Amino acid sequence: MVGLKKIDPYGKNRLSPIVMMLGLSIIVLMVTFIVSAERDLGSGLLPDRPGRATASGLLIGPISLIFRLERTSLIAWVIGIAIYGTSMGTLFNTIGDMMHSSPMVAKIIGPAAAASVGKTMTLQFAALMSVVMAIGASVPAIAAMLRLNSDEQKGWLESMHARSVSRFHLFGAYTLVGAVSGILTLFAGTFGMALGGQGAEHAISVARLMRSFWGFAPSVLVVVGVVAVLLGLLPRYQQVAWIIPVYGLLSIYLGGLLDFPEWTKKLTPYGWINKVPLKAVAWDQVGWLVLLSVILILVGYGLYKRRDLVEN
Repeated sequence: MVGLKKIDPYGKNRLSPIVMMLGLSIIVLMVTFIVSAERDLGSGLLPDRPGRATASGLLIGPISLIFRLERTSLIAWVIGIAIYGTSMGTLFNTIGDMMHSSPMVAKIIGPAAAASVGKTMTLQFAALMSVVMAIGASVPAIAAMLRLNSDEQKGWLESMHARSVSRFHLFGAYTLVGAVSGILTLFAGTFGMALGGQGAEHAISVARLMRSFWGFAPSVLVVVGVVAVLLGLLPRYQQVAWIIPVYGLLSIYLGGLLDFPEWTKKLTPYGWINKVPLKAVAWDQVGWLVLLSVILILVGYGLYKRRDLVEN
């Protein structure tokens, strides 16, 4: 029976699992051919259903429409970052044990000091993972905002431009959806990390780990502000916005391995954040970063308002 469950590459050569997988593949392939032959060209396997006679009450304006279009992507990002954060939180116990469970370290600096060092290492690890989650949370925010010009270029916004929907309403809708997407994704990842870390022997409180959310949320808003400026200034080259998360990952997460100078981290919004949750949230820093994001969004709207529509 053991041979039917695994191949066991480091033991005996067990061919039965391979034969079973090949047989299953052949069966699935045959079923696929049969089903494909029965369906009409261009139609799905399931019969079409008549749509709604009227639109949902939630689709009353651009904001609700964009949220509806981004719903699937947003849910995927929230769940993905939450799972990532939870998995990183489960490593806290292992990281802490590396120091305070070592007999040699305990003899040198004492058990209490070893436990303190272990907690510090755990918080430093949490701070690094928080940067990664903030960068990841910026991705759905950027993607949602870039839809403004891409939807306009594809002609999807012509019906809105023909009606009494102002540019401020459209710009504000895409910006709001982008900001909410980024903040919600960051919250899911941080909260997941906090919950995952509660299984550690010397668990760190959820409130302290949630410092990462309050500390890095302004950096996501600054990214939204920078993208807003790009939407109005460089509509045809707006894809350069993806440099922000890519460079942030290289300079902060991999900067130590690549020997990047310290000042290179300050070229990205994530590099200005205090090392939370290891340190306390610098609320004055939070204030001026939020103010900076608001100014950038207003500048972006001013540029967007004055430019021509992007046509295909």
